[in-house]
Amino acid sequence: MPQNGEIYGISRKLYFPHISVDWGYVYASCNGLVLVADSDNVQFLINPTTLKCHKLPTLSLVRCWNMYGLGYDVVSDDFKVVVLSFPISNKENKTFTCVYMYSLKKGLWEKLENSPYDHSRFHLCSGAFVNGALHWLARTTSENSTTIAAFDLSVDKFSEVPKPTDLQNYCFMCIAALKGCLCVSTHLSPSMDTITFWIMKEYGVKESWTKFKITEPSFDVSLTTLVCSIGDDDVLLDVDVEVVVYNMKENRRKNLLIDVNPINYDGLTFVDSLVSPYFGSETEG
Repeated sequence: MPQNGEIYGISRKLYFPHISVDWGYVYASCNGLVLVADSDNVQFLINPTTLKCHKLPTLSLVRCWNMYGLGYDVVSDDFKVVVLSFPISNKENKTFTCVYMYSLKKGLWEKLENSPYDHSRFHLCSGAFVNGALHWLARTTSENSTTIAAFDLSVDKFSEVPKPTDLQNYCFMCIAALKGCLCVSTHLSPSMDTITFWIMKEYGVKESWTKFKITEPSFDVSLTTLVCSIGDDDVLLDVDVEVVVYNMKENRRKNLLIDVNPINYDGLTFVDSLVSPYFGSETEG
């Protein structure tokens, strides 16, 4: 039975006949679809509600680090998967990031122009989908400063989103979507138990960044990731090997107990929908 400071979460086991039982990765989620990969990195779009799945064509990327994003383009009425890929080895110190995009409507991968930013300085993470664009933290190649790179799915181009004014280049931790807004978490405190979050209340407006803090002695901020919001005051945090519900108003944490003990896990938000992971002919695989 859960004790004080604990909440029970109920798991649901999903079975897809075309996917290996050894799921390797859960990359991204958007409007009821989830981008996953098996242990061989064969990628699928799945709908956990309808149990429909769609196998993506193979994209061969050898000796590269890859970051993924999934979003919906309202202009073309199309779901798109975006991959940022850069070499594992960079002996010549020449950083470049290749951009690949899969269109669910077209059913194929396209190689786009390389990103104008350096994405290799930050930990691998999924793109945060907000306002029709996927967002990653990156470095500008000209000034070597931290920026928020936004990939607009309607025009397939990168641009920059203004960042909070009083942040230093070195202090970014991660980027996410929170209540439909862009959110950046950073470590600004001299102690290692305080996480500062910035939320862009009005997209694209620099002055709309709003700051709030979480202080918890048991947190190692270097291992803490914001997953999503739950109601008005609670946020879900991935803290190393624990999942925590934190109430920002009362500064109180509760551990989320899950009724399974996975070897590893990835935390993403998911909203039920009947959206199909196919376009046109509904043929699995």
